[in-house]
Amino acid sequence: MKELSLEAVRPKRPENVFPVLLSPDIIGVLRQGRSTMSESHLEDLTLSIRKLGQKTPGLIVALTANQAKKYLNRVNKMWGVRHHMSEFTPVPVKEKGGEIYYFFLVAGHQRLCAVKTVGGEYLADLQFGGDFLELLQLQYHENTHEALSQDDEARFLTLLWWEYQRQNPVMTMTSFANEFRSTPEKVRKAIRFASLPKSLQQQIFPNAQFKKGVAYGMLCELARLQEAREEHSVPYTEVELQSMLYAMVVQYKTVKQAAAFVSEQIRGLQAQCSLFELVPSEALVGAQKTVRTGLERELRVGNEHLTLVATLHEGGVPRIAASGSTVSAVHTVLNTAEELAPRIIDGLRGAKRAATVRERLQS
Repeated sequence: MKELSLEAVRPKRPENVFPVLLSPDIIGVLRQGRSTMSESHLEDLTLSIRKLGQKTPGLIVALTANQAKKYLNRVNKMWGVRHHMSEFTPVPVKEKGGEIYYFFLVAGHQRLCAVKTVGGEYLADLQFGGDFLELLQLQYHENTHEALSQDDEARFLTLLWWEYQRQNPVMTMTSFANEFRSTPEKVRKAIRFASLPKSLQQQIFPNAQFKKGVAYGMLCELARLQEAREEHSVPYTEVELQSMLYAMVVQYKTVKQAAAFVSEQIRGLQAQCSLFELVPSEALVGAQKTVRTGLERELRVGNEHLTLVATLHEGGVPRIAASGSTVSAVHTVLNTAEELAPRIIDGLRGAKRAATVRERLQS
């Protein structure tokens, strides 16, 4: 068997990249797309580093003051944040003639968090310089092997596409998608999603209106409709977009159904026919009918279930210990009535017994 020489197989490091051990305090961490870090995963990683040490290096970029300012401006614009130079530690580097550099983390955030918990220095490859597009590529490839959130990946792909287009205007979306192991349709959806106002993009997260958040695909369909309306010079306002989203979520339960609705609307636009066009106010009326019908059904069924439970616990039958789910159901009903009552009082007008119900709610 041929003898192996470790020196012979030692890889040549890229120019201006150095293996280092750094204090975490001098490493700047900026807003960027990262895979979601669960507490259990971080705990496991921390235990591993405490026991075995950090085996895999992170990646840090060292930028001059001028380069750092430009980099921060691009990051701020991309993510809608406000990083300032004063937040980060200037570091004079002896081998660079004492010139001041700023160190920014590009990849290895989870490892850095674990090292901060354990204590000690952070193992990293330190790269001097690098343009914004190159650093974005490194971040994207570092993070997409894990589960990046869809909104972060969409912004990543959108910004990368813009940067590539700026440097190479003739580049096709197919070529771009191939370079990032994606598909043209995925890139197109990402660009549409990123074109929505921030308030609409944030609906992807759990919120007061949509407890589980809105499906990424549903938001992409809304953006597809807005894109078509912009082409015909009749875009929705941000408020109208919010109304349309609510209507779509309520009336079209799946992305497939929403896509069919959007396609119908676009065909109407292309035919310059208002017959098929649904304005936000009309969409809301339909959504309100759907909500009202569903609410009446759910309340009726809930009332029947709670009545049955109450009967089981009344005298004349062996006393039964209340289950956790029963207690939870009663608690939910009470909370719902207490929280929603002030918001629905104004809607209870004109119907039979409305005055009586309003009086009870107000009490």
